[in-house]
Amino acid sequence: MRKDETILDTKLNILKQSLKFEQEDDIKKVEDILNVFYKTASDQYTEELTKLVSDEIEEPAILGDLIETILNIVEKNKEKSMQKVLAITLGNSAQIDNSIQRMYKIILDSDPLFKILENSLIDLSTVQKENLIKILENRSKKQPEQYKIKISILLNKIS
Repeated sequence: MRKDETILDTKLNILKQSLKFEQEDDIKKVEDILNVFYKTASDQYTEELTKLVSDEIEEPAILGDLIETILNIVEKNKEKSMQKVLAITLGNSAQIDNSIQRMYKIILDSDPLFKILENSLIDLSTVQKENLIKILENRSKKQPEQYKIKISILLNKIS
């Protein structure tokens, strides 16, 4: 294992602990760690970071920074990373957290991320397709005109 991977693994563990407690000191620590991942993390951290996305993160700025970091990695690594995000966020869960909804809204709002998502829909399981449909239907109810075309494209792709 390379030295920078060891450092990132250590930072990931600190990040996980800090997100559990969310004390004032932890917020600054989390921001600093996410900044390191934003700048240096490779695709190998996509899954672990995505697993941290949760409604249990009470500080909206921290959740936003976490999502931004993950999506930056996706933009760098394209479909390879997006497929990992899809696997984690659309997994077996019957309930889709608001934080996951927020992530998909950001993806829909970004043309480059939307294109990566569209190209990553190959090999989704039935459960993953059903969960993606739930997310898209929810977004469609909230802002039907804004997302009409993109949602239609995705629904056609997974049907």
